[in-house]
Amino acid sequence: MNILHGYQVASQVIELIQTTEPGKPLVLVSAYFRPWGALDNALRNALDSDKIPVIMIVRGGDVLAKNIEATKPYAKLGAHVGFVERLHAKFFMNTQEAIIGSLNLVESSAVDSWEMAVRLGVATDNVAFTELRRGYAALRKLAAQEMVRKGLGALVEVSKLPTAPKAATPKKPAAKTKAKAKAKTTTATATVKATVKATVKATVKALWSRGAKATEPFTGALPRRQIGAQADLPRAAKRGEEVDDADQELETGTESTSDQI
Repeated sequence: MNILHGYQVASQVIELIQTTEPGKPLVLVSAYFRPWGALDNALRNALDSDKIPVIMIVRGGDVLAKNIEATKPYAKLGAHVGFVERLHAKFFMNTQEAIIGSLNLVESSAVDSWEMAVRLGVATDNVAFTELRRGYAALRKLAAQEMVRKGLGALVEVSKLPTAPKAATPKKPAAKTKAKAKAKTTTATATVKATVKATVKATVKALWSRGAKATEPFTGALPRRQIGAQADLPRAAKRGEEVDDADQELETGTESTSDQI
């Protein structure tokens, strides 16, 4: 535990922000918020470059409108902002260190006021750090309730400091997706079979109407000669049987006399 005083308090707060690990959370609690140049640069860099989840809780009530306006630029960069009507506490923490003291995050406190604070480390002041976490959890819950009550939106509820987001894992194909793919394949196969069946029928009927013999190989050109209707009847009956055999082959996969067509 270190005791901070005077102007070093503000500089130590800036250092705490700058030394927060990328992707790790940062909590800033201050009744009043009017960032000066160094604080503004540190916050923008934390949010934009280091992708640090920043949680800011400031006073509501009589200064609600001013604090909403002051925190809006950081909310647009991804900071989570909460408001508590009677807030008077000031503390700043990440996963490793914390500063508790009298400093508000306004330029007049940083430049014109004499402040005091204590700096805690999780490794050296674990008991005090744990109690601070509990106090923060209670404050966060209160901020979430007040924001909902006043229609200001929702502050994400967590029981502990948030951790860095986990990498997304690819989703496995759902059973329904596999079933749809199988159904499409089955439909496509049925369509091909129906097309082949229709082609075979049309070819056989064309040959039969022109008087071709069932034993003659098909060369792609239909014979020109015509057969009398009466003489062609036995042959027509035989070709009707061959068409039926071709249908059966397409449905069952067995060979038939239609292979000679």
